[in-house]
Amino acid sequence: MRKAQPEADINLLPIMNLFVVLIPFLLMGISFLQVGSLDGSTPVMAGGTGAQKQPTVVTVQIADTALQIQVEPGEEAEGATSQTWTVAKDDTFSVEGALVPLMQAEVKARYPDANSLVLIPQPTLPYAQVIEVMSGLRPLFPQMTVTTAAR
Repeated sequence: MRKAQPEADINLLPIMNLFVVLIPFLLMGISFLQVGSLDGSTPVMAGGTGAQKQPTVVTVQIADTALQIQVEPGEEAEGATSQTWTVAKDDTFSVEGALVPLMQAEVKARYPDANSLVLIPQPTLPYAQVIEVMSGLRPLFPQMTVTTAAR
């Protein structure tokens, strides 16, 4: 027959010491973590019986070499036609220096009720460039939607 073995005591002291050291270290590390976000809006499908006016649609396509701005006037801009502007992205290009003044002078001056913007970045475009354009145009167009180009 087997001999009765005494019950083994589990020594929890090393595990408790680990947590005593690990928890303050993790809490200190959280203060260095910063999460930034930009609010965006998504298109909402309107339901209802009333006829709604077609809003002005402002689209900005971002490519490696140029930005293309296209405006499709809505029903509130009577007699206006679709317009397109192209801004070349060269060594001197900046959002605040080239894009924002053009949007203020041309788009917002002609269509002051246009508050929404559709941003279409090229898939290979660096993320920082998309954020730069979004940040620069946010004061002019508070409702911004980012999408991909239809193929």
